[in-house]
Amino acid sequence: MRFDINIRRYDGHAQLERLYDYVARLPQATVVAEFSFGATFDDVRAAYFSARHGHPIVNGYSGELPASYRRRRDILSVPLDRPNIASSALASSGATCVVVHEWAFEGGAGRHDTTRPPDRPTLR
Repeated sequence: MRFDINIRRYDGHAQLERLYDYVARLPQATVVAEFSFGATFDDVRAAYFSARHGHPIVNGYSGELPASYRRRRDILSVPLDRPNIASSALASSGATCVVVHEWAFEGGAGRHDTTRPPDRPTLR
């Protein structure tokens, strides 16, 4: 599966509003995955912002942790460790839009992932 890469940078609270306004205008069939992925804070953030954009989400906090989510979480919480496996997990999740909160990755890994040349994305 191929993902189109459309990198837009948003810094600060005011620009988060612009980001989620953009996501809200995406086609109705859009499914959103947010990175960083898997920690309770990450999932609560994804659920919170889903109210802003109105699309289904791959990650979010519901209080339940089905086995399928736990498997996906174990892979997508560290996507750079095994990029090919992470790419497959993301593709099978149904996500059509990925939001990367670069600041949420330790050691600047989020910025590394989103600054790769479009012809060589980490997640394909």
